[in-house]
Amino acid sequence: FTNNPVIGMGEAITVNGKDVYVAGYRFSNSATNPVVVAAYWKNGYATTLTDSTAGSWATAIVVSGNDVYVAGTVTAGGGAEQRFGKMVLKYRCNMDQM
Repeated sequence: FTNNPVIGMGEAITVNGKDVYVAGYRFSNSATNPVVVAAYWKNGYATTLTDSTAGSWATAIVVSGNDVYVAGTVTAGGGAEQRFGKMVLKYRCNMDQM
């Protein structure tokens, strides 16, 4: 379901009308330090939800009207000091444009 050659993985799926949404992660485009980055796909087109400064992945997705809600996890640090935080993101989009 990626619209470019970046590898991605789906973790959750929902349907709203004729539109299919998948939440999950994709790898950043960095050749030297690829990072897992939270994303969601609408009908096969990806929207990246975080930057590649920390690992993140989306695990749930809900669509209500024109709002897309995505929940997941963000990591920071490394090794024994690695910290996990929960994220909930809301996107308002024009459903006809995607």
